[in-house]
Amino acid sequence: MKKHFWSIVLGLEIVGIMTYAACATVKEDQTGTQIVLCKAASDVLTKFLVPGATAVTLPGRISLFPPNPDAALLCHEGVHREQEVRVGPEKWPAAYFFEHLAHGYQGNKYEVEAREKCAALGPS
Repeated sequence: MKKHFWSIVLGLEIVGIMTYAACATVKEDQTGTQIVLCKAASDVLTKFLVPGATAVTLPGRISLFPPNPDAALLCHEGVHREQEVRVGPEKWPAAYFFEHLAHGYQGNKYEVEAREKCAALGPS
């Protein structure tokens, strides 16, 4: 998979690679996106970037932890995948990162959209 400049600059590819260490299964959906089911998240992700995170969506890859995600989490991360396509895979990591810096997790417009679209399935 082609490495995206902003993913490397922001360290998001490193986070994605680090989550693989605890992964049990890798699947690919109809769009070619890798769905990675993990036993645990990396400490970098859950302690420093997004405390309590249960998933991360990077260009072409969705990493989910715990290994049995519910419908709400699958929906939420699917919305992030749609956002990645809409924004563009080269721009998505930077767009999300800067939105997160400016507004925090709860105010991040990408998180707000994902929560609203999946609200009927439960909290995500």
